[in-house]
Amino acid sequence: MSLSLNDLVARVGAPLRREGLRIGLAPDRVELARGTGGNGEARAAEIACAAAVDAPPWRPALDALRAALPDWARGAKRAHVILSNHFVRYVLVPWNEQVVRPAERRLQARNLLAATFGGTVAGWEIALAEPGYGEPALACATDGALLDALTAVLESARLRVDSVRPYLVAAYNAASGQLDANGCLAVAEPGRLSLAAFSGGRWGAVSSRRVASADALGGSLLQELTLLDLSAAPASVALGGAGRCAMAMCGARP
Repeated sequence: MSLSLNDLVARVGAPLRREGLRIGLAPDRVELARGTGGNGEARAAEIACAAAVDAPPWRPALDALRAALPDWARGAKRAHVILSNHFVRYVLVPWNEQVVRPAERRLQARNLLAATFGGTVAGWEIALAEPGYGEPALACATDGALLDALTAVLESARLRVDSVRPYLVAAYNAASGQLDANGCLAVAEPGRLSLAAFSGGRWGAVSSRRVASADALGGSLLQELTLLDLSAAPASVALGGAGRCAMAMCGARP
């Protein structure tokens, strides 16, 4: 088994199923959640981990997940994984009627990601959504080494992976029915604020940047909305990512 981002963004709008083990991976923590089992109980936990030293930023979370799986994977057959926005880079790829073949569109996305983030994303796995005619497409990238390491950890626990999604995409899936057509979705997590703005129901802009602390989120939100250079102020701002294990629980059907 190997994991890829090939269908990550293409599945925008699809909710996670509740059954199975839900995993959220972030630089400073692992979030775990299990749906109601035969004993009628649901479980959720957050495992803190130290910052990486001389290692990729996702390594501590993978090590913590490996240690937790003997208990949490017992009786589970499938896993749904959500990656922190710390581990993902996003861009909106403009519509171009001259670029229609999938390989050409992926090259367009890779070039835009490289122009935006430089060598950081060289060799990263890229996913590209299927847009409506004339609409921009959401593209994201994450470290292929993270996906390979995640594959090994989950295989060791005999878990089948149903989905691997970026947190911003999962939050959008969970909230899409309540989002204003000209609004904005803000996803907050420790040390990062990610935004998706919409215009006429279409993706209009996307951003994700570091923030100093939770206390700075309000000012960072206002600043980021200004930097997005939207044609008009969002009609509303929906907040995602609040609460313990918000990542692991995000988008799961009740």
